[in-house]
Amino acid sequence: MNQDRFKSLKYLLFLIPIINLISIPVLNYSNIGMDYPKFPSSMFYTSNIINKSSIEIALDEQVKFSTDYFGFRKNTEIEIDYENKKGFRIIIIGGSTSLDDHVNDDETWANLLNRKLLKINKEIEIINTSVNGLLLKDHLKTINAMKNYNPDLFVFKIPFNDITLHISNPKKTNSFYSYYMPFEISIFYVLLKKIRNIYFIKYHAGYQTSEKNLIIPKINKLKKNGQIINSVSKNSKYYLDRIVQFCNKKKIKCIFVNHPNMYEVNSAKQYSDFFWRNKLEPGQMLKAINIYNNYLKKMEGDNIIYFDLDSKLNKQFKYFYDEIHFTKLGTRKVADEIYNFILSNNIMKLNQ
Repeated sequence: MNQDRFKSLKYLLFLIPIINLISIPVLNYSNIGMDYPKFPSSMFYTSNIINKSSIEIALDEQVKFSTDYFGFRKNTEIEIDYENKKGFRIIIIGGSTSLDDHVNDDETWANLLNRKLLKINKEIEIINTSVNGLLLKDHLKTINAMKNYNPDLFVFKIPFNDITLHISNPKKTNSFYSYYMPFEISIFYVLLKKIRNIYFIKYHAGYQTSEKNLIIPKINKLKKNGQIINSVSKNSKYYLDRIVQFCNKKKIKCIFVNHPNMYEVNSAKQYSDFFWRNKLEPGQMLKAINIYNNYLKKMEGDNIIYFDLDSKLNKQFKYFYDEIHFTKLGTRKVADEIYNFILSNNIMKLNQ
């Protein structure tokens, strides 16, 4: 009897990695059970912003950050009932440059945009699903989850993180396994992650504490050890193609918003000291961003609309507090420009 149990255990141990391996392409293609990033429900904290530079930056000394019951950055303009849509529903998909965790809830560009749109249409609601640190593969997970909540428009703030990951590790981002066989979507990895998140709240995506101080600027001591890139990574192409397929299949309008940034060929020293995401010199970083922006523009089609937000923002520190993240003046400018773009392209019904 013991020998039979031992044999059964051996077979089980043998089958577990095989089942796990087989599950990866199945889950990757079908999106079944994909865990999408969000914050803990009804979270609230305050953070202190300490500016140790001689440059005046348009940020408050203390900011308040909160999430709704669903786990997304709180909409201060309208109460979101996820199950019952009120009118035209816009869903923001993005990372830290849409989350805007350096400004108060009511000063994010998503909430400012909702405030402006409500003046011309009383039934506009915006859900900001952004979480800091996301990649395109995370965006794919989020849109597949949010399709169940009747979106009328997706606004994608394409993440800067895919570009820096490509620069840091071009071999990985161009590897077949990085996009077709990602281990983090396997059955057992997902199960273990869910168990971890239940018992250890700090592991939630984007989790922060009320004691965290956000200190700026950070004098850049990052080694310029990235690889110069000349094309979009295979990883990014794969996930962008799947996002486009999703928008076309669901016949949902999707705006691809590009990367405003402070990089210049000869960035001023007083500004470049604030840069902390660049693995290359500013001019080379600018070239890499333009490669990705140009690729995004080529993806325009029936349901894909490209918006060159970068051309609308001057490279001034009144809009940015580092190379890519927005100040209060920056979020206002972004909200204004996206608002004007939506109106000028007749993307939604007005005057209701």
